[in-house]
Amino acid sequence: MEYLEIIGDDKFLNYECIKIDDKVAKLPPPDELDEDFDETFVETGREKEIIDQALAAWRANYHFVLKGPSGVGKTTIVFRLGRLLKKDVYIFNGSDSTQADEIACGVAPTNDHNFELRASEIFTAALRGQICCFDDLQKCPGKSLARLNSLLDRRRSLYAALLNVRIKAHKEFLSCAAINEDESLGNELPKDLVDRLLPAIYVGYPCHKDLEKILIKNLPEVENMWIEAFLEKYRDQKFSPRIAIKLLGYANTLYNNGICRKIDRGKIKEYLSKAEQGMSISKPSQQPDHKEDEIKKKKERYDEDFLLFAQKGETVH
Repeated sequence: MEYLEIIGDDKFLNYECIKIDDKVAKLPPPDELDEDFDETFVETGREKEIIDQALAAWRANYHFVLKGPSGVGKTTIVFRLGRLLKKDVYIFNGSDSTQADEIACGVAPTNDHNFELRASEIFTAALRGQICCFDDLQKCPGKSLARLNSLLDRRRSLYAALLNVRIKAHKEFLSCAAINEDESLGNELPKDLVDRLLPAIYVGYPCHKDLEKILIKNLPEVENMWIEAFLEKYRDQKFSPRIAIKLLGYANTLYNNGICRKIDRGKIKEYLSKAEQGMSISKPSQQPDHKEDEIKKKKERYDEDFLLFAQKGETVH
């Protein structure tokens, strides 16, 4: 783009600067993965299915949305997609205070008590042709989200008011959103935005078999007896991988730091209870059979919607 001029980078903040006419803004770096991401990522059958659906949506030039409980790995799936496509991933975190201008470019304080223009992750990914995930989309005010409409339809453009420029998204730009369904009640998204974020792909809690694989991969220092005791203690409850890893890891650390050397499944469950209290983890919600059926039906409904959407093959205007 001829009106953009890269004028250097800030080594301390790792921000690259661009100049548009007489205004200078900083582009944020992509979000980085943990060094052990590839070693700890577990691709279950369901996650492979989700990744295949996401890739199909992008091939059709759609902007999908991942819906599900918090901590089940929605952004992890996005990073996995970035790995597969060899693209950088930019995460834009929404909040109830997100302003319309911040969707493209906002104002940030500097260390010398001044202010500077800082482009958003959405703006940067669109400019560079990389992947952007709008995380916690459900938290943002509807009026602010209206700024996304032109980027997510055939115009593929984004207006930055503070820079007084409208950029055209790079042809290789890919985007998606993530919504925590347990935080979205009473905060409906604007219909015109929902129509542009299709298909909706459901990401649910892992089954205990998959959770066991995740715990083994992420906690190699924990003996199998601990994992078996964890799954036995919480056999009628559901955990997100994030909470399960933290809870079991913390319980094991409490044991290693204590004076008790003899351990059995009963003692392990006691350490798990102590870890729950110490981490202030609320008791996982019980999910009896009728709840499992409800979750299964929800997943099937999302899958059916995806299939119908793919067969319809229409582009949102």
